Amino acid sequence: TCALPIFNCIGIILIIISLLLSQVESKIDIKNSDKRFLLFISLNTFTASDKLTSLISELEYSIKQDDHPFDKVIYGYVSVFLSAYYHKNKAYSQAAQTIKKAFFYLDEVVEQNPTNWRLIYLRLRMDAFTPRYLGRCVVAKKDSQQLLENININSELIPMINYMYARALFSCDQVTQAKKIMAQLLQENEASKKIARYSFTSVPPWLSIEKTAVIQPITLESD
Repeated sequence: TCALPIFNCIGIILIIISLLLSQVESKIDIKNSDKRFLLFISLNTFTASDKLTSLISELEYSIKQDDHPFDKVIYGYVSVFLSAYYHKNKAYSQAAQTIKKAFFYLDEVVEQNPTNWRLIYLRLRMDAFTPRYLGRCVVAKKDSQQLLENININSELIPMINYMYARALFSCDQVTQAKKIMAQLLQENEASKKIARYSFTSVPPWLSIEKTAVIQPITLESD
């Protein structure tokens, strides 16, 4: 038991917990599928540039050593977030270099694995929501069409693919067609309606079906 007054005890416990958490966060480990999975779905919470650059360094080493396709996907996503950080802080040259590298890795991994629909899906999941000026809508349209024609894809993913197709069309100034697809989604089942409510401005969080049918199988392939 703690011999100090109760508030002091609570304070000490909170400090210990904080120190333990900071140690966990400072050690980025991508050596197995579970850690890759947890890392990937939480990337949008990485806001500090030092954490992002540290992760990129580790990914670069991992890619050189083992060349896991999923590591290149993670690298691409991390680089997009880091580029956004640079852009927000007006480091425009660094932002441009970083975003170029992001798309290089995302494109390379798909080109090296053209029949792996999950890698195509993850490239689309990024491209469909990037700003229009980055010019990724053409790639996103192509990926959407390819996925919609693939009979092996889990049917529960189709509403999300259609939604991303609408977003890509909208970014490519094909507004009428984009709005038509969005209107169709709003008339379908509740899952489709929920996705469509993000409209053309917001980004849906990872869906459960994306985690189980796309991300987890990809991480297992990397083991």
